[in-house]
Amino acid sequence: MSYSSNLHLVVVLAMFMSSVSAVGDPTVTHCYENGQFPCGLCGLPINLTIIARNQLREPHFELKATLVNRQQRQLLFMVEDAARIVDGFNRFKATYYAGLGYLIDTIQGITGSIVEKTFWHMISINSTVGSFKCGASDYVPNNGETIMFNFTTYSQAGLDF
Repeated sequence: MSYSSNLHLVVVLAMFMSSVSAVGDPTVTHCYENGQFPCGLCGLPINLTIIARNQLREPHFELKATLVNRQQRQLLFMVEDAARIVDGFNRFKATYYAGLGYLIDTIQGITGSIVEKTFWHMISINSTVGSFKCGASDYVPNNGETIMFNFTTYSQAGLDF
């Protein structure tokens, strides 16, 4: 992708994520600005389910990783754990965007596209957070949470530009 294409993607994602409010309650999953999780990797053990769903482009797939007794930490580390136990997650890529952190832009070889207006939408499906306002490197899930990476279009996610 060219610099201008990357800049356009950052602007689109920043506009979308800034329209989603974070929950300030420490018992609910939330984002930490600039990746500053207060205690690094010292969180209590949690159970987490991570799903990657692609029903948009061939080959269609749904991957599911159940992580048990993993130290609570940023989601990006949890995706790395999922890559160790589920084929398909081991083919993910993330790109750093200032103000958002690392965003997952490829899973199992399927990459978002500015031209096609597609991306991996990160959603907490069993909490009040819904769509994330930050990247996987700044988001810290709670015990029992299910995180979905859904390959979708801007318009399906409410980003019709």
